[in-house]
Amino acid sequence: MSPRVGETIAVSIREIQAQSYDLYAAPPFGSFVHLASTAPGVEIYAVVQDIRTEPVDPSRPVVARGADLSCEEAIYEENPHFRRVMRTRFTAVVVGYTLEGHIFHLLPPQPPRIHGFVYSCTPEEVAIFTQSFGFLRLLMAAQAGNDLLSACLRTAAAARAGQPDYLVNAGRELVSLLAEDPERLGVLLPLLRDTCLP
Repeated sequence: MSPRVGETIAVSIREIQAQSYDLYAAPPFGSFVHLASTAPGVEIYAVVQDIRTEPVDPSRPVVARGADLSCEEAIYEENPHFRRVMRTRFTAVVVGYTLEGHIFHLLPPQPPRIHGFVYSCTPEEVAIFTQSFGFLRLLMAAQAGNDLLSACLRTAAAARAGQPDYLVNAGRELVSLLAEDPERLGVLLPLLRDTCLP
């Protein structure tokens, strides 16, 4: 069962913003999440691209509190209300959807609901969703940075331990997708190579 990691607070066809239920408990950068669309039977998949912790009320900025304390946790012990006035939220890029067991690396027909529940994908879900590399096209269309592409592919590779050729095949796909952008390809391929090293 996929663990629930948050709830949507802003949605579009291309991107979701969600708030974690617990402070500092967002899913990792480059990981896959899924949530229901407003279209019946459609489950949307997205890749976490940004994580931030901030005040709930932006007019009350955070100030340093630990000058005379021995550890960071003491700040929270002396100020227990911080966990109610701060929030961790994350943004994820939509990379496809499923409908009746079929995977589509396309934008979904409808976005999710506000207050929709967001779940971390299990390794099995990631392995199934990333069998082909169509999700990379949506990431690139969203102008995902090299760090996000690399992290996302590391997540997909980790979900299929015992298949060391996955990142090699991902590199081949990137060569095809970035044939007209050799400079970016020259940055990405070493990132994938470094991921393959023990």
